[in-house]
Amino acid sequence: MSTNLNGYGVIWDLDGTMVDTMPIHFEVLTDFMTSRGIQFTEEDFFRTSGMPTIEIFKPHFSEASYEELHKLSLLKDAAFRGKAEKVGIPFLPGVARLLQQLKEAGFKQGIATGSPAKNLELVFNSNPGSQNYFSGTVVAEDTTNGKPHPEVFLKAAEKLEIAPEKCLVIEDGTMGIEGAHRAGMRTIAYDPDLSRVELFKRTGATAVLQTLETLSVDYIWELLLS
Repeated sequence: MSTNLNGYGVIWDLDGTMVDTMPIHFEVLTDFMTSRGIQFTEEDFFRTSGMPTIEIFKPHFSEASYEELHKLSLLKDAAFRGKAEKVGIPFLPGVARLLQQLKEAGFKQGIATGSPAKNLELVFNSNPGSQNYFSGTVVAEDTTNGKPHPEVFLKAAEKLEIAPEKCLVIEDGTMGIEGAHRAGMRTIAYDPDLSRVELFKRTGATAVLQTLETLSVDYIWELLLS
């Protein structure tokens, strides 16, 4: 492709999009809640996917202060990292290839996640050299509003020094798709079992894909120009 793409960006979600951490998050969250006498279903998990842990906890610990919620979220996130370190968290199929191809094409790339910085560091450590693909990352500590608020995506675009309308977001959560849409960005929803296609479309997805293995730079470029 001869087109100069330096003025365009691709912003990645982390959990469930770049790495298959969602089963670990679900197991840790359900164990954490159950040990405190709280029922946390799979529906609850997918409904809050992409939100910072402290925001997930708020309705379940309604009497807790912000400081107490913060301590609980730190405990949960530490439990996640302990388990993730044991099993490893490689990139999902197609991610490494696409990261390289986007870099070669001239796209700037960023990460917009509701996970804490230590979780992102763990992903980089599990995939050596991967941090070099990204010109800007935004984590939970960098924002005051979780997804579906557009803040995390707008800050990522700011770090890339690219206008929001020239950014495309790759996400697996409806909260993230809604937030990116509210930020004025094109979006690709990653839906492995195609169980949430209509929901993704209602929340603003430009496209819904079952796999990232066949996602091409040309297709991303077409969506940005659509």
